[in-house]
Amino acid sequence: MALAPVASTANIPTPYIRKAAHFIKEIEFALMELGIYNLFSPMPDALGAEELVCSIPHLKELCKHAIGLLHNEGVDDPKAGQTFLSHEPSGQSWRTFVYYAQSINSGSFYLYDYGHYRNMELYGSRTPPLVPVENFNVPTALFSGSLDNLADPVDVAWIKDQISEHVVFAKEYHLDHFSFVIAKDMSYFTQDAVSVIQQFNPTNASLPQLVHDSHYDCA
Repeated sequence: MALAPVASTANIPTPYIRKAAHFIKEIEFALMELGIYNLFSPMPDALGAEELVCSIPHLKELCKHAIGLLHNEGVDDPKAGQTFLSHEPSGQSWRTFVYYAQSINSGSFYLYDYGHYRNMELYGSRTPPLVPVENFNVPTALFSGSLDNLADPVDVAWIKDQISEHVVFAKEYHLDHFSFVIAKDMSYFTQDAVSVIQQFNPTNASLPQLVHDSHYDCA
């Protein structure tokens, strides 16, 4: 069950993200110099950092844009969104962002690029090989959003094509990246997702009980 699936990030459209990806080596060097390995501190420590950073005049617009990536007023439940944001950020390795940036910059889906010397040790080549998606062998349901700025529809279509014989369900909804946990309309889950679960991992539980047990209640 892949909700808002991120594989390749080659087509992420967000200008701020693509700009940061362009300078990822400089950003990575600065983080290492500062000893920052957890890019976003877990709550509640992050709250003070967020308020401090977002109070800087030149960064206010960037903070506003970041909130926009997390919450779409048209499709998301504001109350659930506030609850969600009260637990975010929850910590994230800097290497995750470096990897996403590498995919954006290369336009391809490679394994992590550690640099020429480490790549030789790990992969036997100076450059990393492509992710071996041909070895993927898991029945997969893809739930994606047409408004998603992280799992871009073009990238989702690409991974769907790559693992096509293993895709058992695929549907694009009028949702953004985080709508899959905070949408006003969660029928994608109660109808489609539960149906797929029942088909491939059947349970004797009643449908209402299955939804109650499985649904992450953000409110």
